[in-house]
Amino acid sequence: MLTTEKCCNQEPGFTCTSIKMGEEPDLSLGDTCVLCCCWDCERCGVLIDLDCEIRVNDGQRGPAEDQGFWAVCENCLLESDTLYDL
Repeated sequence: MLTTEKCCNQEPGFTCTSIKMGEEPDLSLGDTCVLCCCWDCERCGVLIDLDCEIRVNDGQRGPAEDQGFWAVCENCLLESDTLYDL
């Protein structure tokens, strides 16, 4: 039976991604479920598996030191993208 309680230590009003998808929360990583740890692709919005996001330079926020990354899925990776390097 699917629990309707908030599974993750998040802010009030937060709805767990697992609950939204109708799945039982997997809390094997701690107090946040596995699906809530996943990224959404910033180009198409699909949920990216926990270890499959690709980080590319966003190149849109002013000086280089202020720029960050976008998390994109494999299908949205462009040849013109530059991989984000910490």
